[in-house]
Amino acid sequence: MSGDLEDFMRELDEQRHNTGLAGAHYWMSYAYHRVRDKVCNAPRQVKWAYQRVTRGWDDRAVWSLDAHLARTLGQQLVRMGEIAYGHPEGYPHERWTADLKTHGQALTLYSEGWVDRWESTGQPAQQAVRWVADNLAALWD
Repeated sequence: MSGDLEDFMRELDEQRHNTGLAGAHYWMSYAYHRVRDKVCNAPRQVKWAYQRVTRGWDDRAVWSLDAHLARTLGQQLVRMGEIAYGHPEGYPHERWTADLKTHGQALTLYSEGWVDRWESTGQPAQQAVRWVADNLAALWD
């Protein structure tokens, strides 16, 4: 089976680098399929855009809720760390903004597809969610 895949990939690579009519045929076919896929996907894109406008998220967020929450919350924490004027009582401002950015970056990294590396991204993301839970009432500016 591995040999079949290698043969297929070698043939595809040859087609990709062909010149003349053979190369033109490959690239025209490639372009046709790309355009066709975009046109066929248009109704779904419109549906998802409507969902985002009416409820703030689309169906795709539920398909991978962990990544969606990590991405949106992570970006928001980083942004809050950049613009924060206030901070909770007893929490030094510099530490507050640094913690916001650190936990936001941990969540963002997790959302970028590093979930297969649990030790390096999963555990820091979980710690970030725990930090958010512990400081939930203080997440204002």
